[in-house]
Amino acid sequence: MSPEQSNNVVVRLEVIVPQGTHGVRVQTPAARFGAEHERTAPLINEPPANQTRKARPVDAKYFICAHGTGAKSGDDVADQVFAKCYLAAQTLDPTPPNGTNWVQPDGNGNWEFGRNGNPEIEIPNVGVDLTLKVWAHYGDQNYASNTVDFRAQESTTTECPAGGPYYFVGAVTRTRARPAVMAHRWKFTLSGVRDRTCTNCGVLNTVWIVELDDRQPHIRRWLAPAPQSFARPDQHAWWRLQLCPVSGNWYLDCVQHPDQKLGTWISYRCHESRWHANAANTMTLNTDTGYCEMPRELTIEPA
Repeated sequence: MSPEQSNNVVVRLEVIVPQGTHGVRVQTPAARFGAEHERTAPLINEPPANQTRKARPVDAKYFICAHGTGAKSGDDVADQVFAKCYLAAQTLDPTPPNGTNWVQPDGNGNWEFGRNGNPEIEIPNVGVDLTLKVWAHYGDQNYASNTVDFRAQESTTTECPAGGPYYFVGAVTRTRARPAVMAHRWKFTLSGVRDRTCTNCGVLNTVWIVELDDRQPHIRRWLAPAPQSFARPDQHAWWRLQLCPVSGNWYLDCVQHPDQKLGTWISYRCHESRWHANAANTMTLNTDTGYCEMPRELTIEPA
């Protein structure tokens, strides 16, 4: 192209102004550079627009659950779905700030916070106007987002109580752990465990070492057999350390069988963004299911 021709070049920029519904503000990229860059914004089913939802207090903070669909554009499923709650008068961030909680959607683009091992979402306060913003991340800096306005009131549960409680104290980052460098054996110690509805909980008060399950390396889990179950002394149990790829949580569970669902029975967890692959980690009690009185936290370290 000659200099004379370059002076005649015209650049056209198409601006898309979304048409939202009452109480829902949809944000899409302002400039459209081609079909391969168009992405579908996630749909928010919970909380619904302009309704009051339950918020659970934890350590002077409040948490809600949320779930929805639409984190999928054609055959392209979003890598992550991020969620952050704002006061309604606040300016919303265009992309998720560092420390924003995230989950991985399933193959159909469905996503959820506060269920099935996923974190709940912290809110600024109850009894005020709030805005929840959700981003679907499709790689690099390609985000599609959606928002919903709602209010919250204090409650003992959220709208999605099944499988809880799930929450984080403090922010998480988006650095993913590298399981390839994980220690082969991990050690932790329990003390002060007492009976609740079960009568053999004292057997958990000892030093435990979980070891990589070489028989099923594709699962990448660490196991330790327990000669006696906390439920019944004539039964055995297992300690299992394993990453849940959907929620990004490392779970340390005491279960009846190694293939039991993650995050059940007696369970501790640590998000992978905080996980040290070859150093000590603090894990927080996820649930004791009412079986035993367990310590709030434990430390697990390479053995």
